[in-house]
Amino acid sequence: NLLDNFLFNAMLTYPDTGEAFIRKLLETLFDRKFPHLKIHPQKTFIGLNTGLRGARLDVYIEEDGSVQIHDEAIPTVYDVEPDHNKDAAQIKAFPKRARFYHAAIDRVALKSGENFGKLKKVYVIFICDYDPFGYDRVLYTIKNRCLEEPTMPYEDDAETWVLYTRGKKGNISESLRQLLSYMENTNQNNAINEDLRDIQQMVDQVKRDGEVSLRYMKWFEHDQMMYEQGRKEEQENTDAYQWLMQHCMEYGFILRYPKDKEEITGIIYEPWHFRYVGEEHARIIMEQGLCLEEYLEQYITEEEKEK
Repeated sequence: NLLDNFLFNAMLTYPDTGEAFIRKLLETLFDRKFPHLKIHPQKTFIGLNTGLRGARLDVYIEEDGSVQIHDEAIPTVYDVEPDHNKDAAQIKAFPKRARFYHAAIDRVALKSGENFGKLKKVYVIFICDYDPFGYDRVLYTIKNRCLEEPTMPYEDDAETWVLYTRGKKGNISESLRQLLSYMENTNQNNAINEDLRDIQQMVDQVKRDGEVSLRYMKWFEHDQMMYEQGRKEEQENTDAYQWLMQHCMEYGFILRYPKDKEEITGIIYEPWHFRYVGEEHARIIMEQGLCLEEYLEQYITEEEKEK
C-alpha cells in the first residue's frame, strides 16, 4: 500500500506518475490547486560535520509564491512522510523527529545575509497508520504558541500535520478521509472517487513494471532476512548481511551509508539501509568501495545529473 516506503517512493520516482501523484495528494490535503511545484523525492540534508546527524525526507516539495495563501504570496515547502512505525521508542520521540525535520529544512532556507522574513512557510506532514498521541484524532495540527498568552499571534509559518488513517475524532473532508483509507489499503475497491481511481491507475502502472516488481520482491526477501536475524547493531555479523553485501549489486542495490564514508555522506553508518541505483551503477560502487556521493562526483557528468 501507499504507506509502504518502497511503493510510495516508486510512485514518486516513476517518470509517468511522480508529479501527478503528489499533486493529487496535496490537492486533497489542502483542498486547492497546486499549479507550480518542484518535487524532490528522497531529499537529503547532511549534517554540518561527521558527528552530526542528517535527515532524509521522503518527498520534499517546493511551491513558488504565485499562489495566494491567506491573501499573501508565500513560497512554501511541503515534506510528506508516510509512516508505518511500530517501534515504541521512535513513536515516543515523534515530536522531536518533527522538530528535527523542520530544523533541517530551515537550515538551508536562507542565503547569507538574507532577512528572516524570507523564510518559507513549511509544512511537515506525516500520514500514519498508528496514533502517535493516543487521542484517536484523524488530524493533529501542531504549531508553536505562547503558553502565557495562548491567543497571542505568533506566526512562524511552521506547521506539523499528523494524519492518522483510522482516527475517528475531528472534522476533515470526505475526500481526505477516503484518501487516508486508500493510503492504508491501496486497491481497486477503495478507489471510490475520481482522484483515487486516477491514483490507482498510476499504482497499477508502477506495479506492472517488471523491473519495479522484481526490485520489490527481491528486496522484500532481503528485508525479511535482515529482520529475522536480529537487531541493527548485530546485522553486519549475520549471514543475511554478509549475503547482501556480496550479492546486492547483482540486483542493483548498494549499501547507502557505509561505515567509513560518514564524512562524505553526512549520515552515520546504517547497516540496514540499502538503496536501488540500477545494476550497472551498483557494480561500480560496490566493487570500488565507493559511496553514492563519490560515484556521482567521479562518474556522472553535470548534464547526466540534470537528466
